[in-house]
Amino acid sequence: MTSASGGTNGSLEPRREREGAGDDAARRPTRTWSLWLAAGGAAALVVALAGLVLLGGMLSTSPAPEQDVPAVTVIEPSGTLDAPPRSLRWRPVPEATSYIVTAEREGSGDVVFHRASASAGLELKPGELALLGPGSYRWTVEGRSGTGRVLARGEAWFRVLGSR
Repeated sequence: MTSASGGTNGSLEPRREREGAGDDAARRPTRTWSLWLAAGGAAALVVALAGLVLLGGMLSTSPAPEQDVPAVTVIEPSGTLDAPPRSLRWRPVPEATSYIVTAEREGSGDVVFHRASASAGLELKPGELALLGPGSYRWTVEGRSGTGRVLARGEAWFRVLGSR
């Protein structure tokens, strides 16, 4: 007896074999689409990571080391000091709308402070002064355009001998 499904004695087996051959063919596009989706996801991930790297570079507080920019003329402090400096000063950079100032402990590279200034000078806050104990320091200043592009960079060193 043949069933409506094409098998004998109510069995679906012959039909399954026929469907099986067709199922493999029907599944291939699904597998192909799965591979395409996986490849597309991997490509999207690579693009996203590249975007983060680029964005990170644009948001960086300092330019790439190979970037050549003119020098900022640093006025003070530099050299050996009896006490921590109360302010940092430099000559204005033409077209600079802001400055990024960073001071770090010489040798360890520990950042003591990192601040922005709208003018060619920076008065140190009491908390910053408290961090400038006896020791050697390097400070840098970057003149930036309105879009954040580094226009000029300068640096100087100073050494604090005594206590505050």
